[in-house]
Amino acid sequence: MSMRASARLRLFVDLVFFFGFLLLMQPDLTGISLHEWFSVALLVVMAFHVLFQWDWVMAVTRRFFHKLIHRSRLNYVLDTLLLMAMSTAFVSGFAISRDVLPFFGIPARRDLFWRALHTLSADITLVIVGVHLALHWRWVIHTLKRTLALPLHYGTWSRVEKSRS
Repeated sequence: MSMRASARLRLFVDLVFFFGFLLLMQPDLTGISLHEWFSVALLVVMAFHVLFQWDWVMAVTRRFFHKLIHRSRLNYVLDTLLLMAMSTAFVSGFAISRDVLPFFGIPARRDLFWRALHTLSADITLVIVGVHLALHWRWVIHTLKRTLALPLHYGTWSRVEKSRS
């Protein structure tokens, strides 16, 4: 797969992940049942997101305490916190599940601890996602421009300029 195709696929997965997460942050829009099943789907999307970044994760893990760009170290720590917060939201969400776990014959817990943990971890995840997006904003915009042929500078179009060369 070419670098451009790989970037497009990563962008697509990231956009599905981001907007899926935003949808999950509003369970009143979907109802609890769809909220839970969308969570299962988002867990799969999250796995793809991590899989696409796996080479970077392993490279930074090997060099974390050695020579490494500070921004990479910051991204690594932030991504680890994001994974922990999101995993906590998923686990606590499944613990209080009304539909997904019972569908598989597993009784759900209905105590306030799991509900409070779910709300807190989801809120923390939202904050970290915002910081994560801010740190990767240049890549998002650059890839969107290349993928969608958005204006690059003052109204010029990237694909139009490339075809004239």
